[in-house]
Amino acid sequence: DVKKTAKLKHFAAEATRAPLDAAELEFATKIKWRSCFTDVPDDGNCLMHAVWLGLTSLLKMYPHLALPDEPPLPTSATAFRAQAIARMGKDPDFRDAVGNQLMLWVSVECDLLFGLEDFFCLPPEFQSRVVELNQQVQMGGMDPSLLDMAQLVDDYISALSQEQVDGNRRYYLPLGELEIDALCRLYQMRLHVIKTEALDLIVEAQAAHAGAENAADLMALETKVLPLLNKVKEQVTPWEEAREVLDTVLLYVGNILDNPEEDKFKVLKQGNSALQRRVLSKT
Repeated sequence: DVKKTAKLKHFAAEATRAPLDAAELEFATKIKWRSCFTDVPDDGNCLMHAVWLGLTSLLKMYPHLALPDEPPLPTSATAFRAQAIARMGKDPDFRDAVGNQLMLWVSVECDLLFGLEDFFCLPPEFQSRVVELNQQVQMGGMDPSLLDMAQLVDDYISALSQEQVDGNRRYYLPLGELEIDALCRLYQMRLHVIKTEALDLIVEAQAAHAGAENAADLMALETKVLPLLNKVKEQVTPWEEAREVLDTVLLYVGNILDNPEEDKFKVLKQGNSALQRRVLSKT
């Protein structure tokens, strides 16, 4: 009914701003929630298995939650992945985000690419193509603004759609942050993803917190790095350009943290065209 729909829309809007109180949500929507663990196949498509299972179960119990213009959910997680990626491919916001990511990849120093998880997970053929474009841009043989970005985005989406084969093993490429963001937006849901590596990092961070040296590092982060990033966000407009600056800076910082023994990641050349174009010219 209209009143119930209005309540659901209200909580959907609130969900994008702050964590929900489970008891309050149950009382308002009459939907019962429970926490449980369900094993899903480890085939690179585990996230989509989990999302498909959750949405299927939810709509089976509460069919009134189906969105008016949403296509019916497929009967398998594999088909759901195909449906979701096809919808992403038609979504202007997702295509713009992928285009910005690809532009970053072809613009930064090539050594940085292989420290990026989203890039490293792509098929070797697509990686080689991006590296080739990157080298052409770095040597000044190509203007990145002249790239056929629409075709490159199509090829990226196609790579995500294809099942990969390695000997007798068949698997799918893991979805990255951009895909997860688009998935939640298109299907109007919230999703909590916790990687196994993240749990290990939490344990390490808790142990490191006890050391004075790490405490000093945390203090330096809070007093120097974060204010600098906030200053960039305030000074660079529009926000899309600020996001580009921050993404680039964080890429450099991330490579230093991931490779503390590699001196080459600790030096930035002011003459680097990507650094000039994506950071220095905007700050």
